[in-house]
Amino acid sequence: MVAYQPPRNVSLMIGACHRADPMIKAAERLLDLASDHRDAHIKMGLEDDFDEELEELVEDLEKNIKDPHIRKNDTPLQMNEVAEIMANIKQWLVDFRTLAVIELSLDAPALRRACSPAPEINDSYPRDLLEELGLRLKAASDLRARLEDIGLTDRVVAEGKRLHSQLQTAIGKSDLQTENLNRKLVSHYMKKARLHAILKRLVRSGQFAFRKKPDVRAEYHLAELETPRAITAHTRLNPA
Repeated sequence: MVAYQPPRNVSLMIGACHRADPMIKAAERLLDLASDHRDAHIKMGLEDDFDEELEELVEDLEKNIKDPHIRKNDTPLQMNEVAEIMANIKQWLVDFRTLAVIELSLDAPALRRACSPAPEINDSYPRDLLEELGLRLKAASDLRARLEDIGLTDRVVAEGKRLHSQLQTAIGKSDLQTENLNRKLVSHYMKKARLHAILKRLVRSGQFAFRKKPDVRAEYHLAELETPRAITAHTRLNPA
């Protein structure tokens, strides 16, 4: 089964948003884990050589970030904080969905406004996430009176609006363009985007394949890329 490949401008933005170091760390951990479950992942539709491609991408990225220019521009200057902002947005969406499920479980129309099928996986491309957050902020404003007592306060809504503004400012009005980047950086961003896509498929494959084994299922995650505290700590230790 061939996975969907996003347009080039989308891939370029995805690669530019995520730092190489935490992606490499996540890939190495998941490679070790997936080596014991290779047949299960292939059964779930991953390519026969998914592990070889992962290893090759990790090697390429490790080589790339030894180049001072590439390391300095691992994420473009204006996008240095995008990964952390996106992680915080995903957590805000999950929290909002949870509050709605608690209070609105018998109000299907309201619940549909508040809930994505799974906001934590509407990720990667920042413009999609920005649109998603905008929809949920409108719902939060309309439903706030019904959810305020269980935690949807003015402060929480204001935080969502702040994150929306931060991401909107960070990514600008248009995507990165290849003609404005040197060839090495374009290649670096595209490889990061490819690695990100494979890691996402691998995690979701593991979560489904081992849905009846919660201990194993829990090991399939991307905390290195999706936990704000982890991203913040990594950025502090490895400044661009």
